Amino acid sequence: MMQWPKRLGHLFLIGLYVCLAFAGKPSLAEEEPDGWKDITLEWIYQKEKLGIPPIAPDQPHDLQWSTEGHLLAYLVSYATEAPHLVIYDPAQDATAFLISPSALHDAIIRLASQPEGASIAPTPAPRPFPQEATAIARIDGYEWLKKSGGLRLHVGGKRYMWDLKANRLREDVRPELPEGEKNDVTFSPNERYAAYTRANDLYVYDLEQKKELRLTHDGGGTILNGRMTWVYWEELHYRRSWRAFEWSPDSTAIAYLQFDEAGVSLYPVVDYSNPVPATRMMPYPKTGTKNPAVRVGVVPLSTRETRWIDLGEPYEYIAEMAWHPGGQILAIQTLNRAQTQLRLLFADPVRGTSRVILEENDPAWVNAHGGPYFLEKGKGFLWLSERTGYRHLYRYSEDGKKVKALTQGEWEVNPSLWEISLPIDEAKGRVFFNASKPSPLETQFYSVSLQGGKIHPLTREPGTHDLTFSSDRRFALDHFNSLSVPQRVQVLDDKGRIIRVLGERTMEDYAPYRINIPEIVELKNADGLTFYGSLLKPFDFDPNKRYPVILHMYAGPGGRVVANQFGNRSPLDMAMVNRGFLLFRFDPRGTTHRGRAWVNAIHRNACDIPLQDLRFAVEYLKSLPYVAGDRIGIWGWSNGGYMTCAAMTKLPGVFRAGAAVAPVTDWRLYDTIYTERYMGLPDENAEGYKASVPVNFAKQLEGALLLAHGVSDDNVHIQNIYSLVDALIEAEKNYELYVYPQRDHGIGGDDRQYHLFQRIIEFFEKELKPDPTGN
Repeated sequence: MMQWPKRLGHLFLIGLYVCLAFAGKPSLAEEEPDGWKDITLEWIYQKEKLGIPPIAPDQPHDLQWSTEGHLLAYLVSYATEAPHLVIYDPAQDATAFLISPSALHDAIIRLASQPEGASIAPTPAPRPFPQEATAIARIDGYEWLKKSGGLRLHVGGKRYMWDLKANRLREDVRPELPEGEKNDVTFSPNERYAAYTRANDLYVYDLEQKKELRLTHDGGGTILNGRMTWVYWEELHYRRSWRAFEWSPDSTAIAYLQFDEAGVSLYPVVDYSNPVPATRMMPYPKTGTKNPAVRVGVVPLSTRETRWIDLGEPYEYIAEMAWHPGGQILAIQTLNRAQTQLRLLFADPVRGTSRVILEENDPAWVNAHGGPYFLEKGKGFLWLSERTGYRHLYRYSEDGKKVKALTQGEWEVNPSLWEISLPIDEAKGRVFFNASKPSPLETQFYSVSLQGGKIHPLTREPGTHDLTFSSDRRFALDHFNSLSVPQRVQVLDDKGRIIRVLGERTMEDYAPYRINIPEIVELKNADGLTFYGSLLKPFDFDPNKRYPVILHMYAGPGGRVVANQFGNRSPLDMAMVNRGFLLFRFDPRGTTHRGRAWVNAIHRNACDIPLQDLRFAVEYLKSLPYVAGDRIGIWGWSNGGYMTCAAMTKLPGVFRAGAAVAPVTDWRLYDTIYTERYMGLPDENAEGYKASVPVNFAKQLEGALLLAHGVSDDNVHIQNIYSLVDALIEAEKNYELYVYPQRDHGIGGDDRQYHLFQRIIEFFEKELKPDPTGN
C-alpha cells in the first residue's frame, strides 16, 4: 500500500545542487498591512537599485588556518568598507592580533620612511578595536607563510611580511615572478620555486637564482603539459583547478599529466558581441568519440628531462595523482573506458615503473574518490570505497594487502568534490569525516580511530556542517546552516564544543522581508521505498483554496534539492510562492546520499525510473485537498532541465507546463566521461540512449514548454536546444525559447537572471493560474 507523508516538521528548505548556485526566481516587493514585505525578484537582483542594504554584512570572510598550530586569520568589516584583519587563538578564546585599515595605513607610511629591509611593529598585540581614521589601507588578500608563523599581506599592489612572533611588519623582498602568462602558480614545499604553465608548457621560477627554467618543450597545438583538458576539469576534477601537476615533497621534481587532444571532436563556442563573431574551437569529446590521450611524467629540476611512468595494462583515464609524503612513491589511479574498473598503482618516480596495489570493480560504474590518503611513517593509507553499496572508509597497509573497514552501515561517508584532503589526526590516531548518518538530509561530522571501532559524533545540531580543521587538528572551523539558520560561522574544539561564534546571519536579519518555513515530507511508495520532498507555502496560505504547484528537482547523480540546508535558494523559492504558487521540491532515485542501489536506478537509462518517481510525487500532490491537481508545473536546470523535458514528453498530461534551463536533450551530445559512466557507450546501449532522449518523444508533448539556454554554454551545448526545437517544429508543437548571448551554463549576471526568472514566473502564471473566467 502507498503510504502518504510522515511529516517531519516545519523547516526551512533550500536545495543543494551546486551547479544551480547561480540561478534564481522572484518578482516584486509588496508591503503587507503588518509591515512585512514579500521577497521578490527585484529584492534578490536589484537591491542596490532599490536601496536595500546588504543582509548582515559584517560576516567574517577569507578565513584561513595557520600552516602550523591553530591560529585562525580572517577579514571582517566593522562599520567600514575596508576590512580588519583578525588573528584569533581558539586555545585562549581571544583575539591575538588585530590590524584595522587605519592602523595598517599608518604602519605602511612609517615603514616607507625606514631604510630598506627595516621592520616596524604594526600594532600592539592584542589591542582593542581602534577608531577608524579617514586614511586607510585595504587588504586585497593574504596567505599564511608555511613555516615562519607569519602572513604575507597584499596591499595596494605591494606585498608585506608580518612576523607574528616578533610582531614586525616589513616589505616582502621575495622576487617578482617574470611577466607574461602564468597559469596555476604553485610554490614548492620549500618555497624556493614557483611552478606554472604557459602556452601549455610547464615552467619553474627559481626565486633564489631569479631564473626561469623551462621543463617541457612540446606544449601547444594538441599537447597540454601540466594543464587540464576540459573534460577532465569538468568530470574527474569537478572544476577544482586547471592545474595538472604536483610538486614532490622534497621540492626536487614535479609530476604532471600530459594530454594529447589530437582527434578529439571540436565544438565551436561563438562570441557574438562584435560585428564579426569570434569562434573558439573547443576540444570536447562527445560520447562514443575519441578521448584525449593522457600519460604521467616526472621531471626532476636537476635534469629537466621527463621520465614517463609505465602504467602497465591499457587504461583510458587517469583519475587522480598524489605523492607519498616520503616522495618515494607516486600514487596514480586509472579507469577503463567503461569506468567499471579502477586501479590504484604505486609508481617509482625514479625508475618509471609501477605496480597495482588494489582494484575496485563494479558492473555499473566505479566512482573515484580522491586519495589515497597516506599515513605517516609507512603506516599505510586510507581509502574510500563503495564496495558494500555505501561509501565507507578503509585502512590499507602500504602494500595494499591488509585492509580494515573503519566505517560501515547503510549510510554514506561524503567526500568533498572540491577538496582532496582528509583530516587525519595522527597524534591521536583518528580521522575526521562527514556523513549523512542520521538522515540523508543531514551532513554531520564524526571521528573514528585509525584502528577502527566506535564512531564519535563531532557535530550534533541538525543541519549541514562544513568543517575545516586546524593544522594540529585541535580545532575546527564550522560553516553551519540549516533550513532555519541561514548562516553561522563557529569554532569548535576536537570534541565538537562551540568555543566561539564568529559570525551569524539569522532570519531576523532579513526583516522586514520574510521567508516562510517549508514542510519536509517523507513518502513511501508501494514498494516501500522512502522519498523526501518539501512543500513551501505562502504566508497567506488558505487551506480552503486550491493552489497551483511548481515542482522543482535535479534528479541526477551529483545533486539533490531536498536537504536540511538553507543554501542560497530560499529567497528564490519565496519569490515564486509569493506569486500564488506552492513550491514542491523532490528527489527521485538517481540522486546522492542514498547509496549505490538508489543512484544505480539511472544506469543505462537516465530518465525512466526517475520519471516513475516524479509521477508518484504528483499523485501525492493531487491527494492534498488544497492542491489544484490539474495545474501542476515542473522546472529544473541542467540535469533538472533534462528531466523537465523528459517529463513533458514522456509523461504527457502529468504536468501542465514545464520550464527547462540549459537542458541536455540528447545524450549523444554530451561528453564521454559523464555520459558513458551512467549510460555506457552509445553503440553498446542503443536502446537505452533512444529511451533517454527527449528529442525522440517530442511528438508526445502535451502542455506548455519554456526553454532557456546560454549561447556560449561550453558544458551543455546550445546544440541540445536546437535539436529539440527542430523536433518540436517537425511535430507541430509550440514552445517558448529564450537565449542568452555570451552566457555560459550558469547564465551569469543579475540582469540576465532577473530577466530569466521573470520569464519563468510569468510563464507559470499564464499556464497554471486560471483566467478570470475560471478556466
